[in-house]
Amino acid sequence: MAADLGTFPLGGPVPAGDVVDRADFLDRLCWELGQGHAVLLAAPRRTGKSSAALAALRRLAVTGTRTAAVDLFALASVRDLALQIADAAVTAAGGGVRVDAARAGERLARALAIDHVRVALAGLEVEIFRDPARADPFELLDRALRMPEALAERGGTRFVLLLDEFQEARRLGGDDLLRRLRATMQTQRLTTYLFCGSQAGVMRALFGQSRQAFYRFAHPLELPPIPDGAWRDYIAAKLGDLGRGATDAAMAVVLEATGAHPYDTMAVASRALYLVERFGRQQVDADLAREAVAAVERELAVVLEAELSAMPPRAREILTHIATASPVYAESRAPATLARVLHGLIADGVITRRGRGRYAIGERMLARYLAARG
Repeated sequence: MAADLGTFPLGGPVPAGDVVDRADFLDRLCWELGQGHAVLLAAPRRTGKSSAALAALRRLAVTGTRTAAVDLFALASVRDLALQIADAAVTAAGGGVRVDAARAGERLARALAIDHVRVALAGLEVEIFRDPARADPFELLDRALRMPEALAERGGTRFVLLLDEFQEARRLGGDDLLRRLRATMQTQRLTTYLFCGSQAGVMRALFGQSRQAFYRFAHPLELPPIPDGAWRDYIAAKLGDLGRGATDAAMAVVLEATGAHPYDTMAVASRALYLVERFGRQQVDADLAREAVAAVERELAVVLEAELSAMPPRAREILTHIATASPVYAESRAPATLARVLHGLIADGVITRRGRGRYAIGERMLARYLAARG
């Protein structure tokens, strides 16, 4: 049987059946959101954060909760954010109507030579300007943010809105945008927000520093690691669906190399499946697993090097010491500077503290790359 290209999905949020061992976490996350508690979920990219968040929305939707998601990463302005939120809200209301109709409304206003028109989208009245540039973007945003609440009130249910890569809000509109968002959000009864972000340190500062607009607005939840046993079961089941299998030794090779990191484990499993298909075998053995690991490491080298190049030299130095099990602190280095860099790496989820003077790199393949590079 030919392998399905989506057997081990990569490159974005995964389908419901590929969210590995998040049941307990999703129970807690859905409970918090169902109680009306805003939640903060901050974790590095490729760790399954967005997949877990979207899985929670799917669960909530089954119970009748209205849900929507907006990704701030690709947006360029406050106006874009306003339109995306309005679009997501109207789409969640059903009926197949989207705020893309706003473009038609703009054309109608120009054709009638009037400043603006009002159109009904999913039963909500929306004002559309002939010249969108004349509309104040923050006013558009205020109106967009009121739409989920109005829809929830009309439907007698809760509305949960996921704002992914929320750290990008400052890029879109600075502190003015953050203050405007908080001012509207804190008045809403039925709209609950799930804030996700891949720059963990920035996100924790936004919600944890008293001078920030979102100080203590959302309850932080930690995304737990996925146990090796859950990965073994998942990989075995996916291979089994294709009439393939993997030895215990092969599974050990994969998980030792990836450290059960979600993206890296999926990548190695996908490459192993490709090799099984290519060589016409029925089972992944340890040798084939090692070949898959080596192939993924070669592919990731470009990405990892780019990430390291973007870091300050002292951070790269510290990471290399951790990867090679060398002492992080030494007499020749400035302890205060090292402590500050270490704190930043911990805040961003790059490393974790394992004890006094002991640290570990969160992504095993990054550690292996650094150790090999020396």
